[in-house]
Amino acid sequence: MKRELGVVTLSDERPERTPEELALADRALEVLREEVARLAAMRAEHEQELKLGAPSAGPQDGATRLEGACRFALRMGLITPAEARQVFHEAGRLGLRERGGDK
Repeated sequence: MKRELGVVTLSDERPERTPEELALADRALEVLREEVARLAAMRAEHEQELKLGAPSAGPQDGATRLEGACRFALRMGLITPAEARQVFHEAGRLGLRERGGDK
C-alpha cells in the first residue's frame, strides 16, 4: 500500500531545548543526514552498475531504513516531526523516494 502525504510545509523553526538536548538533536540530525548521503551514494553506485550490465536487483530498502531511523529518533524525543520531514525532503531532492524502494 502506497502512502501519500498532503502538502507539507517545511520550517527551520526549532523548539526550545536545553544545550544538552540541542546537542543531541543536532547529532541525531547529523547521523540521519549521513544516512541519506550514504543511501544516495549506494543508489548512484547501483545505477552505474546497471549501466555496465549488472542485474537489476539492488538496494530496495533505502526509504524504509531512513524511515526507521527517523522513527527511532522521534520516539527517543531527539528530533521533532518537522525536523524529520526536513530530512525526508533533503532525501527526496537526492532522488530517494518511497516508490517500491528508494528509486
